[in-house]
Amino acid sequence: MAVLVMPESLAAAPKAGAVPAAKEKPAPEGKIEGIAIARPNGNWLGLSIKDQCFRLGFYDAHKMPMAPDCIRAVARWHSRNKLYQDLSVLLPSTDGVSLAGNRYVQPPRIFRVFLTLIGPGDKVLETYAVDFHE
Repeated sequence: MAVLVMPESLAAAPKAGAVPAAKEKPAPEGKIEGIAIARPNGNWLGLSIKDQCFRLGFYDAHKMPMAPDCIRAVARWHSRNKLYQDLSVLLPSTDGVSLAGNRYVQPPRIFRVFLTLIGPGDKVLETYAVDFHE
C-alpha cells in the first residue's frame, strides 16, 4: 500500500472557494466626555460642563453611553470667588444617558466637586470627590 505525502505548503494552503473564518473583533472603546470617573461596578461616569451647567454622563465598561442607574445626583463645589458653596441637583436630561444640573458654574472652573448619586427612596448609592479643571 502506498502512502501519499503532501508537501506542507499544499496542506496549509486554503481551498479554492473557501471562506476564511471571521476573526472576532474586540468591542470598540468609546470616549468619555469630560473627566472620567471609574465606578466600583466596572462602569464609568463622565463629569463635564454643558450649557454652563454640570452634566454627568453614564458609560458602560466599554465606555459606551448608557442609561443612568440612579434617579438623581447632587454636585457640591466651592468657587474661589464666592464665600459659600454652590449646590446643584442633577436630574435626568432629554438625551436619556446623562443627568443635567440646574445651576450656572462660574469661572474659574478649578475646584473640587463632591458628587452624590441618589437612588430610589433617597438612598445614597455612591459618593465621589473629583478635582475638576477646565
